[in-house]
Amino acid sequence: MTEDPDDLRRWRSETPGCQSRIHLNNAGAALMPQPVLDAVLGHLRLESEIGGYEAADQRASAIAQTYASVAELIGAQPRNVAVVENATAAFALALSSFDFRPGDVILTSRNDYVSNQIMYLSLARRLRIEIHRANDLPDGGIDPDSVKSFLARRRPTLVAVTHMPTNSGLVQDVERVGEICAEAGVPYLVDACQSVGQLPVDVQRIRCDFLSVTGRKFLRGPRGVGFLYVSDDRLRAVHNPCWWTCGARNGPLPTSTRSWTERSGSRTGNSPTPCTWAWARLPATPWTWGSTGRATGRAPWRPTHASGWGASTACACWIAARGSAPS
Repeated sequence: MTEDPDDLRRWRSETPGCQSRIHLNNAGAALMPQPVLDAVLGHLRLESEIGGYEAADQRASAIAQTYASVAELIGAQPRNVAVVENATAAFALALSSFDFRPGDVILTSRNDYVSNQIMYLSLARRLRIEIHRANDLPDGGIDPDSVKSFLARRRPTLVAVTHMPTNSGLVQDVERVGEICAEAGVPYLVDACQSVGQLPVDVQRIRCDFLSVTGRKFLRGPRGVGFLYVSDDRLRAVHNPCWWTCGARNGPLPTSTRSWTERSGSRTGNSPTPCTWAWARLPATPWTWGSTGRATGRAPWRPTHASGWGASTACACWIAARGSAPS
């Protein structure tokens, strides 16, 4: 943030839309500056000339830099970042990493974003989990002491809080809630859709396990781009290869030839359908995942058989339906 008039004049001059209007809807979608517009149009032009996958390969270094830039913005490492469509998709991916059972509890606030609340209600109806809401402070916003009191009585499967709700100027104390969750060892999910780009956000200070963000608001990116941060602790804990293959790239692969059945969807977890995989060993050589999700080196394991979605895809995004990844 700056109050320097020269900075403000430069930012306005870089934003074509500012020449003809006063735009006050950054909370919905900001006006893109010229560098963003040039990057988007340039990549679309390249795709039209050489093809989508070929364009991704040609721009692999620039795409990789996106992960580094996003990580720097929130105080993380590139391995902890997955680029997705928007904050709601990121939030849903975080929820999908939990194998909720009847009686499990999500503790949230009274000011969570409506799409998140709908997801909670859906989980409660389908899986018979319980949704509890912490009390508010007298001046508004979640009461951290209410969270601490609840955790002393009952251990939730997840605590989820919206940093800045869309319907007011409220800023919730996500850092204090994060401190309480870290002390109790409870997973913590923060919706930072409205705050990243508008306020300083540091995942190390918040101590969250997940952070969901969109790019179209105060980061002034195009629609259809957001990201999810996942902590190292949760990367080690979840049985969801999605984080390694399509999001955080490098990480462990299956270590047995056992087959297992999961729901598999698109690279961001959409439209899950049954999918069965079997694995076989390849020479254990260094490997990385390319920008398109295809292996750029030889992985120590590879799928030898797949039925259902992704049967011909070496890098699918899995959302575990039952069981766990081979071990």
